[in-house]
Amino acid sequence: MRWLAIMGVLALGLVGTAGAARAQAADDELPAGRIGAGIGLRAGLGRLGSDFGLGLVGSIEAGYHPTSRGQRVSLGVSWAVRRGWFGYDDEASVAGSLHLTEFDFGGRMRIAITPSGRRFLTLGAGASLLRTNVPVPPDDERTYWGGYGTVGVEFFVLGYLMNSEIRYGPIGAGPASISFMAGVSLGT
Repeated sequence: MRWLAIMGVLALGLVGTAGAARAQAADDELPAGRIGAGIGLRAGLGRLGSDFGLGLVGSIEAGYHPTSRGQRVSLGVSWAVRRGWFGYDDEASVAGSLHLTEFDFGGRMRIAITPSGRRFLTLGAGASLLRTNVPVPPDDERTYWGGYGTVGVEFFVLGYLMNSEIRYGPIGAGPASISFMAGVSLGT
């Protein structure tokens, strides 16, 4: 749970420094770069879900996604480090609970929902490296590579980039799961 406290401190730091960023940015600018933090829930699919149940996930995220005012569709890149914890449900597990670390790198597409260009539908896909503290199904390994996919919404409010997304991955290999994440980022 130490990582959860670290994520909370980072999120508060981001929120606290946003005042300076808002003072520098004009109201009509859309930031190209972003750094932020997110928190969410993850449910394993298949045997992973039945063995470990629902988990908590925290992330530190960054990206570069230039979007001009009035632009309908734009492309960008994003990366994230995620930490997760699943409670103790598997009586056969010597380690007790499942802890995971995940590194993502991928592309994103923004599609403007409103004419003002401050609300967007997002689609993302990329590669993910997943590492766990105990072997997990389907191959009873601790390290998995695979793809991921996301769909979400994001909007700019008072200089903050707020987002929520549903994420599926790893695709193709490994312990598939569905996550719901919500986050806040600062843009530059």
